[in-house]
Amino acid sequence: MVFQAQAVVKMKKALVTGGNGFIGSHLADLLLDKGYEVNIFVRKGFVHEAYHDIQDPRIDSHLQERGAKFFHGDLLDKESLKPALEGVTHVFHVAGIAYPYHGLPNYIYHTVNVLGTMNLYELCKGRKIKRFVYVSSIEAAGPSPDGRPLTEKSSRNPTDAYGRSKRDAELWLLANYKNDKIPVTIVRPPMTYGERSPLLERLFKYVKKGMFPMFGKGDASFEFCYVKNLVHGMYLAGEKEKSIGNIYFISEGSYKVIDVVNEIAKVMDVKLKVIHIPRSIAYCIGFVMEILNKLLPFYPFRGKQTGSPIFSRKSVDWITNDRYICSIDKIKKELGYKPVYSREEGIRNTVKWYEEEGWI
Repeated sequence: MVFQAQAVVKMKKALVTGGNGFIGSHLADLLLDKGYEVNIFVRKGFVHEAYHDIQDPRIDSHLQERGAKFFHGDLLDKESLKPALEGVTHVFHVAGIAYPYHGLPNYIYHTVNVLGTMNLYELCKGRKIKRFVYVSSIEAAGPSPDGRPLTEKSSRNPTDAYGRSKRDAELWLLANYKNDKIPVTIVRPPMTYGERSPLLERLFKYVKKGMFPMFGKGDASFEFCYVKNLVHGMYLAGEKEKSIGNIYFISEGSYKVIDVVNEIAKVMDVKLKVIHIPRSIAYCIGFVMEILNKLLPFYPFRGKQTGSPIFSRKSVDWITNDRYICSIDKIKKELGYKPVYSREEGIRNTVKWYEEEGWI
């Protein structure tokens, strides 16, 4: 009689904090595709009157239909976190204050992004956690001081409370993971776009109108990363042993602003007229918009989600200088990362979703 041995497959179980948000939901989808069981931890309760966290209940329904389990609580409440960690092998910590918000006190960024991370990490002690992936931000490094792409070895020089909170969480994790024997990996997303995000809606709207105001020549480089490429990199960070104790920028490679705008126009089949506005005039416009944001605290002078000016002097600096650009050589070399989707595919998918939602 011949007996056929059956391999015992150990199920991987991931906790995705903030798993019903823009990036978190795409990561949860990918992990489910890869055969993971997925727990999603979602904030329940008030943060601050200046914090506007737009959530789409359709995302919750979609992920629940796929088998994800939802847990509600607060990163600052350890007891509420414990049920979500039961049986988990991989933690992807995406939740937190994800952008600079107008009027949000500095201590809120630290409380949520640093102390909340510490709470989650502390609860991982004594558990069989194979990877703790912390989702930081390019803002933890700050802008490039010389116009060259940032690397993981670049000094950290964040420019605001949001960036400082991400930097502080990074430093704390790196200082503790070896002694605690918790395999930590840190990833830094740049500006990210794609389905389920309203943040770059205005960019696509302007292009669709056929007339685009370009501050400067449009030859500055920036990161424009499609969300499904980003979460692919996050997945690799959670899988590869080499990633433990390391930081990785995840992007697609820097693009020229004008090239992205023209690509969007091509996908939308729009004959685009680009109007170049001198940088000095753009700075003046940005300054005026900052004032109007304070005097007229509503759209179109104030962003619907972040409460920040829809255009500012920082926007001009970002559009006209090589500031927030990064190298992805490390993640490509060490983890075998390469973008799964081309720039055209990412833009096409996003345009299709915006059109279906009636946003453009």
